[in-house]
Amino acid sequence: MPRQSIPVAERRNARVAKIREALRESLWFTPMLFVVAAIIGAIITTNLEYEVARDRDFSAFFAVNADDARAIVSTIATSMLTFMGVVFSITLVALQVASGQYSPRVVRGFVRNRTTKITLGTFMATFVFSLLVLGTFQTSNADRTVFVPILSVALAQLLVLATLFVFIAFVHSIVRAMRVTYVIDGIAEETRKAIEENQVPRSEIVEIDPAHYTQPTHVIALEGPPGVLDGVEADRMVALARSYDCVLRVLPKVGDYLATGVSIIEVFGNDAPRWSEIRSCLVLGAERTLYQDIAYGFRQLVDIAIRALSPAVNDPTTAAQVIDRLTDLLIRLARQNRRQNAIVDRDGSVRLLFSIPSWSDLLDLAFDEIRVYGADSPQIPRRLLAALDDIEAVIADAPQEPLNRHRDAVFAAAKRHSSGTLAGLALTPNRRGIG
Repeated sequence: MPRQSIPVAERRNARVAKIREALRESLWFTPMLFVVAAIIGAIITTNLEYEVARDRDFSAFFAVNADDARAIVSTIATSMLTFMGVVFSITLVALQVASGQYSPRVVRGFVRNRTTKITLGTFMATFVFSLLVLGTFQTSNADRTVFVPILSVALAQLLVLATLFVFIAFVHSIVRAMRVTYVIDGIAEETRKAIEENQVPRSEIVEIDPAHYTQPTHVIALEGPPGVLDGVEADRMVALARSYDCVLRVLPKVGDYLATGVSIIEVFGNDAPRWSEIRSCLVLGAERTLYQDIAYGFRQLVDIAIRALSPAVNDPTTAAQVIDRLTDLLIRLARQNRRQNAIVDRDGSVRLLFSIPSWSDLLDLAFDEIRVYGADSPQIPRRLLAALDDIEAVIADAPQEPLNRHRDAVFAAAKRHSSGTLAGLALTPNRRGIG
């Protein structure tokens, strides 16, 4: 089987992919790397200074500056604790605002923010480095001279300067991240990357008639704890099916929550793999991710839009901004062949059957709820009509049936909720809503 026939996201090792996603969504991993680097740096610099102090007599200089150097390092260590408390407080406030104002799903983006992790790591590294350096000050019992790690003190001061710059970048990043436009852009950009990673070349598309696979010989159910299907390691599953000379069908779609005991694999063949072998090809988690689940990006954007359209918020302009990004994503997906439903092995034999959201499914996900919740605002029908016109104009072979169906639904909703001049305004396409 040519490996290029399988998307990049599906070629990753399932266990490696799960660890990778877990680390990206953790707040502890990056700061711990900084702390380890600080410990190693402190050991290296202090040992280097011990070696230099044996060869050269800096005792007089050390004796004069020992108290000042100790005070500087002590102040640095104390202040870093205070700054870390400020960083944690700002981060928690940002998470609360994002969860309450936008959607609980967008909190994931804040947790993955690299600037936040680097800021926490820099402050923790400076604190640990200063604490270790503070313990290296030594007083000689013979002449009461004090060994002062001058190089380490200088490095601690440089780390303080670095933390100040990082803190400024952190505040800028948080303020920017709390602006809804950048939240929407961040989700849209991550979704675009997922679309590219999950794209399959048209020359490698394999289609089969589902009617040929209606009576499975075995059904494999989920054993163990339940979870969300975050991804399928397709090439490994194809190899597994080839070794058992069977065809495997993945019943759930990526992003589905799987309860214990639910059927997840149908087997067409005399022999069937064990559950442990199937489990090694699946990525199960506590929540959906964009690893192979493009629809999750749409879900997050739509959640922001419908929350903005709620009576409590009443912000149709934000919903119009979401439609901007959804239009771009739908145009990108329309250029792909979303009919892929089978993968063959290297001999051309069908080994893996699965289902992915069609372009029409994603169009429904993108616009249905926004149309329903935004029917009272003339801005939303105008923007939706303009989006449908743009998709039709850019993609010459875009499916007409779903586009026409959505256009008719927008017209019907606008007429039901508007009258007179307002109805005419709502039925006029405009990319900026009302302006």
